[in-house]
Amino acid sequence: GLASCTDEQIEDKNQKDGIQFKTLVGMNSIFKSTELNNAAFTEFWVSAYRTQGDLNYDSTQTLIPYINNLRVMKINQVTNEWNYTGNYYWPLTQKLNFFAHNAGASSVLPTTQFTNFPSFEFTQDFTSATTQKDVVVARSLNQTQMATPVALTFNHVLSQINFSLKGADEGPEYIIKKIEVLGIRQTGTCRFRDTLYYMWNTTGSPSVAYTYFDAGANPGRSISTSLVSFGNGSGVASNPLTGHEALMIIPQDGENLTIKITYDVVNQGVTLSSNAIATTTLAGERMNVGKKVRYNLTIPTPTGVANNRITFTGTVSDWNTEVIGGVTTTGN
Repeated sequence: GLASCTDEQIEDKNQKDGIQFKTLVGMNSIFKSTELNNAAFTEFWVSAYRTQGDLNYDSTQTLIPYINNLRVMKINQVTNEWNYTGNYYWPLTQKLNFFAHNAGASSVLPTTQFTNFPSFEFTQDFTSATTQKDVVVARSLNQTQMATPVALTFNHVLSQINFSLKGADEGPEYIIKKIEVLGIRQTGTCRFRDTLYYMWNTTGSPSVAYTYFDAGANPGRSISTSLVSFGNGSGVASNPLTGHEALMIIPQDGENLTIKITYDVVNQGVTLSSNAIATTTLAGERMNVGKKVRYNLTIPTPTGVANNRITFTGTVSDWNTEVIGGVTTTGN
């Protein structure tokens, strides 16, 4: 069992009464840019705090650490069973408040006595599409001794961003070569609050440039005036022409994210513009917690190409003035 503070009474229960966990992943599940289901969810970190009374958003309860950043791992995929190293037991009289996340071992919750809700810091890894991580969090408040596992429902606290593109004009092909997102804040602090609502505070300069789609040595992806999805979470990173994984971003309110598109314009097999650049700024956009956002972008025809569009004019000349023919009579 665990030793208590000198002024708190903790009772160790039998092994069968040890604290256990069961989990459920909420809807709109995206994890490492692929759909997160319970099969893909295999570990989380949980902290528990003792309180004398009920903890809620308006309360001033003192939170006393009881379980500190404990790693919990799935041991049975079929039955959704979880286990951890060591044994933890229910306090005799106090209530336990559980806070959990999958952000990693470095994203720790407070380990000292405090008031208010806990928070943790998270830094997204934009090295590649597959290194991105979707952060899911859960909480279970004001729990007392129970024989069943503690039920934790995990919900998503990042924003998922995808893009669909179309060309501005009928006729030319727009060959999309690269889509970049500029000015991303990489690090933020997530604070647990009301049910299903979590507050993010971003830190650091908005300096990350993320390549969302890159045809590389391939000729690029041809689009016309119909919207084409360039990210739906089902793409294969090694084959960018099949689509691309979603961008998982810390929610940023009022940030000026810039979208940069590099493309060629081709007509009848002839390249009219090479490596044209189109940009747009998502000024004041709110990337909502746990939401999927799709931006539908129209790619412009470069001015130099648009001004050189082939046009036609035509005139019809008048008939000549009627003249008298050489035959003046007709025979019988």
